[in-house]
Amino acid sequence: MRTAAVWFWMSCKRYLKKPSFLLVLLFLPVLCFLICRGESRGSRQIRVALCVEDSGSGGNASEAEDLGGELVRILTEESASEDALFYFYLCPDEESVIRETASRRAECGYVIEAGLRERLMEGEASRSIFVYRSPATVLDRLSDEVVFSALARLYDREIFVDYIENGDTVSDGLKGQAGKYYDAWAENGSTFSFSYRYYDRVAGESGAAAEDTLFPVRGLAAVCLFLIGVYSSMLLAADEKNGLFLCLLPGERLACKAVSALAPVLLASVSCMAALWVGGCVRSWGRELAVMAVYVPSVCAYGWILKKILPTSGAIGALIPFLLAASLIFCPVFVDLERWIPRLALFGRLLPPWYYLRAF
Repeated sequence: MRTAAVWFWMSCKRYLKKPSFLLVLLFLPVLCFLICRGESRGSRQIRVALCVEDSGSGGNASEAEDLGGELVRILTEESASEDALFYFYLCPDEESVIRETASRRAECGYVIEAGLRERLMEGEASRSIFVYRSPATVLDRLSDEVVFSALARLYDREIFVDYIENGDTVSDGLKGQAGKYYDAWAENGSTFSFSYRYYDRVAGESGAAAEDTLFPVRGLAAVCLFLIGVYSSMLLAADEKNGLFLCLLPGERLACKAVSALAPVLLASVSCMAALWVGGCVRSWGRELAVMAVYVPSVCAYGWILKKILPTSGAIGALIPFLLAASLIFCPVFVDLERWIPRLALFGRLLPPWYYLRAF
């Protein structure tokens, strides 16, 4: 046991003396710090352009007492908060909305036809609001929910009150109270609500989200640690070929080989934990350390199995680019493809980062 401890210490010193390995250890925390700092300085809101078509009678339609103008007012006022996911801003005309969307200054844009209330009453809702989407956006469906949730808050009251006031099956006592009851249910937040969650967001003591990051810190940390585990197995295979362990007693060789493969992975795990902390992804230190304590030996075991299967260190090294690509594609690092193609889970389960990311 003493020999294995000494071997582990010497292995750590060996890797820490390599400038390239030190750069790898520092790369992820420094990158997370720079990117998260840039995100905190810039606006994290997703820009959405709006405009209300002029009715032709002169003046700005957004200033008129129309349902479309009210919709624009509510969206722009509510998006003024820094906690809002979307930032809605007004454009003068449809051409401006198209330019904003085409130039990617806005993820998408909404053009509201003049006389929205009359159009809805006449059953022309399908051509009342036009949506322009950037080809690369994946957030337009989410913004649709925000826009039409706000529209529902404005117009559904009129539908409800009109139905109650003109309905034959409703008592006369209730008819006069329809608007009052509707407002009571709408204002308590139980009727119209819209919520969204960030992938890497940390809950504060009050239960609310404290900070967030758009950079996939956890996913990249998991993949980085996995690749270092494979890299350590490649170096272990090279050390075995060079006879590094022949000086040890037969009973000591297995333990020394194990700690030799563990040393770079353990050092990299410290770097990954620092990256998670800098990136604001640490939800509970106890949980983070417990999951990492399982993930580190799992990565080492994976590399050990590869070393047993593949004949040379060169073969293991040649596999690293393919494992990198597979991890980024089949594991939920940037996007979880399993939601759309469930069969991809079969490939993801062959990679340790898949299990690590599913633990959170």
